[in-house]
Amino acid sequence: MSAIEIVNTQSIDIIFMDISLEGSMNGIECAKIINQKYQIPIIYTTAFQDTKTIQEATETNLYGYLVKPFDFVNVRVALEVAISKIILDNRQTNDYQRICEIYEFDTKTETIFREGEPIILSKNESKLFASLFKNINHNVSNEYLAYSVWEDEEVDVSRIRNSILRLRKKLPELNIQTITGIGYMLRECY
Repeated sequence: MSAIEIVNTQSIDIIFMDISLEGSMNGIECAKIINQKYQIPIIYTTAFQDTKTIQEATETNLYGYLVKPFDFVNVRVALEVAISKIILDNRQTNDYQRICEIYEFDTKTETIFREGEPIILSKNESKLFASLFKNINHNVSNEYLAYSVWEDEEVDVSRIRNSILRLRKKLPELNIQTITGIGYMLRECY
């Protein structure tokens, strides 16, 4: 299966692409075709260090360049730099919204960050927070939370309350208020 077929059938976050591919096209040409439809970050692997090849690679979605021979440490460093660049690029889009001084929320991936570091939440905790965030500074009913997080499951108020308690422990600086008899409210904390 070719790289182009793979990106058309699977969700790919980053590509390690050798510039010297077997077949009718090289890795840079393949990346250009992929970039026409998808903007997937690419880390090139190659033995070529000439200016022309490097310049041609920069015309694609270049996030790293590994010159052969390389080892595990080189790969790890290239990947860490690429991930940092991806996070920075995402923050420069309107997907990141500041909640308070130390928290940001990526509305695209529904990930919350504390001082730039992602907070690990369960799937339901992420959905719960996203529901509160979408309605920031407004009352959110228990019924709405039950439907938006657990969909068709029967959910009682104690399950929602326990999930809110876990969110409060993981995000202690955020102001998640209980609205007695109704539900909850996430308040901006500027």
